[in-house]
Amino acid sequence: MYRSGEQRLIKFTMAKKKPPLSETNPYLKDPKERRYWIRTTVVSSAAIEGVRFSRKEVERLLDEILPVRKRVPE
Repeated sequence: MYRSGEQRLIKFTMAKKKPPLSETNPYLKDPKERRYWIRTTVVSSAAIEGVRFSRKEVERLLDEILPVRKRVPE
């Protein structure tokens, strides 16, 4: 118990914002390779949950939400 009139200070610190994985993970930097790994992960995770997707079905879904962008030369 706090004594009457006593105040406690609680300090929260926020972590620094980290760059997205697509910028730091070497497997995700290349858009085509990133797309491959996303597709593989979706198919695998869905199968674990009992949902069966073909790679073509996942590819069609990815086309709708993640179009392959052409890499701009640096």
